Amino acid sequence: MKTVHVAILWHMHQPYYRDPVSGRYEMPWVFLHAIKDYYDMLHLATHNGCPCTFNLVPSLLKQLEDYASGQAHDKILELIARDPGLLNDEERPLLLRYLFYANERHMIGPLPRYREFLERKKAGRDNFNADEILDLQVLFLLAWSGNELKKEPLVAELVRKGRHFTHQDKQRLMALQLEFVARIIPAYRQAVADGLIEISATPFYHPILPLLINMERAREAMPGSTFPAIANELFAKDATQQVRMAREYMEKLGFAIQGFWPSEGSVSPEVARLFHQEGVQWICTDEEILGRSLGHLERRDISQVYTYEGVRLLFRDRELSDLVGFNYSAWNQTDAAHDLIGRLERIADTLPDGGIIPIFLDGENAWEHYAEDGRYFLSSLYQQLRQHPLLKPATISECLEHHEARPLPRLHSGSWIYASFSTWAGHHEKNRAWELLNATRLFLEKSDPDQRNAKAWEAIMAAQGSDWFWWLGDDQHSELKDLFDLLFREHLITVYRSLDQNPPSNLFTPIRQQRFKSPHKAPTSAIHPIVDGRTDSFFSWLGAGYIDLRANQSMHRKQNIRGLQYGYAADGQTLYLKVLCHEIPQDASHSLELLAGTTAYATIPFHTGGHTSQPHIHSAVENEVEIAIPTQALEQHADGDTHFTLTFIHHSSHGEIERTPPHGPAFLEKGQDLLLKNWVV
Repeated sequence: MKTVHVAILWHMHQPYYRDPVSGRYEMPWVFLHAIKDYYDMLHLATHNGCPCTFNLVPSLLKQLEDYASGQAHDKILELIARDPGLLNDEERPLLLRYLFYANERHMIGPLPRYREFLERKKAGRDNFNADEILDLQVLFLLAWSGNELKKEPLVAELVRKGRHFTHQDKQRLMALQLEFVARIIPAYRQAVADGLIEISATPFYHPILPLLINMERAREAMPGSTFPAIANELFAKDATQQVRMAREYMEKLGFAIQGFWPSEGSVSPEVARLFHQEGVQWICTDEEILGRSLGHLERRDISQVYTYEGVRLLFRDRELSDLVGFNYSAWNQTDAAHDLIGRLERIADTLPDGGIIPIFLDGENAWEHYAEDGRYFLSSLYQQLRQHPLLKPATISECLEHHEARPLPRLHSGSWIYASFSTWAGHHEKNRAWELLNATRLFLEKSDPDQRNAKAWEAIMAAQGSDWFWWLGDDQHSELKDLFDLLFREHLITVYRSLDQNPPSNLFTPIRQQRFKSPHKAPTSAIHPIVDGRTDSFFSWLGAGYIDLRANQSMHRKQNIRGLQYGYAADGQTLYLKVLCHEIPQDASHSLELLAGTTAYATIPFHTGGHTSQPHIHSAVENEVEIAIPTQALEQHADGDTHFTLTFIHHSSHGEIERTPPHGPAFLEKGQDLLLKNWVV
């Protein structure tokens, strides 16, 4: 009797949220999906006896290890842990923004108090008091708790309580959730040891390997587009290293990896060759890659195993995968499971000699759109597959033991999105990111060819992750795009600073060109302050302009710099700046860096009175931070305007701790005849 194997692969991935400068996790999504999805998805498969393949990205597991060991300093979780009454004016709106990041119907809706708060927010009545914010903190954590975590007595007790939580309630819940996160990797390890599942991997920091190895491959599907020139001979070495790092790390965790889901299903002839050389047995991608490789595509083609350059390939059934990922969430879950089984049976009828039906998709982001995280759908699906006389669920490696591979004459270069690389290259913002990455990689090769500085090399590898390029351009949308832009540049900045070099000014300029919006008063007259760092007479800065730097800060670190006064001498030859701080640190570990265009740079140490060795720039610090810059020292552009970038970086021996504004240029105006653009503090 023929057998049709059903190969289900769940891909688990999150961007690398750890800021290399501050060491803090800027977004909490790894933790939140850990308490909601990673353990639960494994439990559903093993409890229902359905062997699946779980593709775990090493950089995700690295983050999970940080949370499990208590080493993850998560900015948002720290705010959740805080007493709401102690939150300052910057922290409160940032926290409240995150506390409503949950699916309204399936996560907020089942909690009446949470639903009440959301309705108030929608109505513009979001002036929550400290007790209400405490309730919100706990409700948010409860909403993100998955089905297995909700079985814990404490979680069930708090769900029943529903409101009027105490600080102790919150502390106990967060402690339990962190302990729960620590169970995840050991649970996967045990499931592999018991032969219940297979673990596959992705190159360590989730890079788009075909572009690292040969950027020209992007032209295959986008022949009319422009792509950046990069040092592919260097990045090709990094591509190999990303694969090796992944296998070594997974082996350290106890996972012997046979196969890879390349980041975003991105493949090319060179990538297939690389995987074969590194001992990888199989890789998988999307059916459209197969169609373009063969020049045609029929359903039975997807049910075959192929071999190319010595590595075996499987191509996912897009229709079935997308039904699970995007459509069935709107169905009755039992009906959805029966529908999928019916489709599988009809496909099996077309395979007289048996075959494989490959269903590969995101394993974490779909479930918030299902009631109760899709447990009824998955339980029904798994049980029906386990009991089916014809359909046999199996891991990918098990499937390959039963099906011979046929040669693939050519392999189209592309990804699971449009069978191209347009999501990561081609748009001017994405190309700009590649140019910055390329320049930093060339600097690193020249400065540390023997790879002795581990921190610098880790940063360049992390900067190759696909997510930074994903969020640039206009094809993806998120309120957090600017933070992804910043994190990408932070990795590149870290390369330079790890080698005791000043990063180039363009790394402090956002790739996404969005004007910084803040309360802004233009100068009304010339000023002539004495630059001595002392509190001047009111009249010294009477005609100065002012920018409030507290605006647009909700996504960033605790802020000391609160504003900037600026103005010009009557002859236009000098720009005066006064940086307004909440406090002026007096120890040697703190300083302020000024980067004006590419032509003026100075470090202003607080403990020496602020005197800088840069000859063109005069600065002083006592009760105030005051700076004078000759306008002729600033970068001149062909359009006649004087454009420059000022970057103030308030840092300590632990690295940067503040930059403001975090994204987009602000504007310094001198009446109607001079516009100074693109400064960043």
